[in-house]
Amino acid sequence: MTWLGDEQFFAGVNTYLHRYAFANAGLDDFVDCLAAAAPHHDVVGWAQSWLRTTGFDTIEVIDTEAGPAVRRRGSRQHSISVVPYDDSLALLDVRHIEVGAEPVVLPGWHDHIILPNAHGETFARAEPRTQDDEMLRRQVSRVTDPIQRAQIWSNAFARLHTRELSPLEFFATVETQLPHETEPSIVRSVITWTLGRGLQVCRSTEEVQAGFEAVATACRARLSRSTDAADSATTAFVDGAVRAGGDSSVLHGWHEQGHIEGVPLSVEQRWVLIWRLVELGAGTPEFITANVSPEDSAQVRDWAERARAAAPNAHAKRAAWSVVEDERVSNRRLRAVLDGLWSTGRGSLPAQQVTTYLTNTQGLTVRCGPGFGALLGSCQSGPGIVFRSAAGPLRCAQRRIRTASSEAMAGLVRRPDQRRMERPVNDPYTRWLLPT
Repeated sequence: MTWLGDEQFFAGVNTYLHRYAFANAGLDDFVDCLAAAAPHHDVVGWAQSWLRTTGFDTIEVIDTEAGPAVRRRGSRQHSISVVPYDDSLALLDVRHIEVGAEPVVLPGWHDHIILPNAHGETFARAEPRTQDDEMLRRQVSRVTDPIQRAQIWSNAFARLHTRELSPLEFFATVETQLPHETEPSIVRSVITWTLGRGLQVCRSTEEVQAGFEAVATACRARLSRSTDAADSATTAFVDGAVRAGGDSSVLHGWHEQGHIEGVPLSVEQRWVLIWRLVELGAGTPEFITANVSPEDSAQVRDWAERARAAAPNAHAKRAAWSVVEDERVSNRRLRAVLDGLWSTGRGSLPAQQVTTYLTNTQGLTVRCGPGFGALLGSCQSGPGIVFRSAAGPLRCAQRRIRTASSEAMAGLVRRPDQRRMERPVNDPYTRWLLPT
């Protein structure tokens, strides 16, 4: 849409909708309509490059003799905006450029901090210069445009995911910069990503706990100075505070009061708080039961299941696995139990639980079907966050579970013993996954 322009894009869409109303149509038909509406653009070539070509492009800023320049690593044409900041991250200019095979020089910007793809116009990873990236990340809250702040956070996520940025460096950014964020969607995204994929890249229990502490500290810092209950950002910070809090006495106080700094807790937030207390070892089965009444909804009962499975003791984990292995369990209850089973409150889990997951779940998928397997094979339902030494076997297991799920849907399931025969015996993942 950025490339074609609003007028031509919507003209093509309207033509497509009217021409094929109540009829069958495909991608080629849609592309033809866009091409007719934008005769001066190679829409067919764009579709071939963007929709029928694999791979992921990177837009990076580099230094050249002529000055800083933007170039791509990949094969697609990109229409983007590039912005320069001064040392205080005040916006100086906006420039729209087309990035193709040749670098685009930005004359006069040598001493500026430069952010490419500043408004997220293209689907590509953006890489500022190393010194610029560090400055932007450490002072992202100074940037006034929320879309540009979102792009800077996205760049930090990408660098953490590729291990170019250490977890502790990223968590330090969360702790210092997130309290100043005013855009609710950014707050929620940063908290969700940090406590999800962000913890998955951690290599030790200490790093996992640092992630929780960074989010908890950031949320408490914000709530200590701004608690407008009508502000969606405040709600997001409350969510983060109850999910990441590590002081059980403080959490118990919030639960008894029913609010944080005067902001009332919703029913869901109260159950997240209960879940967190249980996974920290500060909530008993009786504590969970006391918060459930016969009139409560099915969702509340699912939250209670998740909390019971989160208890950091062998009895609770065995009880959770008995639910997972029950072929009659509903997908909704299964999801709740899995969320609690792989709870990260203590930063580690008994090795036996991971071994059970790696050895038993493929057979469960074959017996119970694709929906069951999709839950078991998802990263969110696996022990990747809390048992890093199993990361390789875990990914292998999840691939095999998803394959079994797909084959079950297609009616092509083979017996597990046949699968074992088809794997090379020298595969270390096979030796981990399958009993001898």
